[in-house]
Amino acid sequence: MGTTCPVVRQGGARLPTLSVVVKLYEALRVEVRRPGSWERDPLVFTAYLAYTGSRISEALKATAEDIFFDRGVVRIKAVKGGGFRVVPIPQELLYMLQRYIVFRGRANELFPISRRGATEWVYKETRRLIGCSMSPHLLRHAYAIKLLTQDGWTPGEVRDALGHRKLSTTEVYTSYVGYSIPKRTVSL
Repeated sequence: MGTTCPVVRQGGARLPTLSVVVKLYEALRVEVRRPGSWERDPLVFTAYLAYTGSRISEALKATAEDIFFDRGVVRIKAVKGGGFRVVPIPQELLYMLQRYIVFRGRANELFPISRRGATEWVYKETRRLIGCSMSPHLLRHAYAIKLLTQDGWTPGEVRDALGHRKLSTTEVYTSYVGYSIPKRTVSL
């Protein structure tokens, strides 16, 4: 699929480099705000993955009813182990999704495409955005790294956003970015 983005190996996982994560979210920030962005299926799908941390199987099961525009969150269904999780998303992405739903007439499935087709969208769109290709799962890793490095989330919050059962699963990201739990004091 062309040039793949540089990765680092951390705890058995392949993670995007910090510079790729920064470049990706800078490019998405610009593209999501662009007029008519909701007309580009690959961009909408890639942004959805990048800003929700969804697995590709979860994103392909998303419906318009899973987006709570008034609360600024998305419900992610079909998660491993059953159930669902709720994650906040940026206002600009909410606006783009709202326009996308109307533009495409998506009452049920947001992204009626095969897994293979969706994967190709992501490879091509990330190459267009940042000059190298990322897999849908690499976008999930980028999301976790962004939450820790740019958004100030705690490892527990990242675990919940990704739907991990154990905090130890999230440690691959915290050790990669050098996250250390701040020392807390108790005062009288």
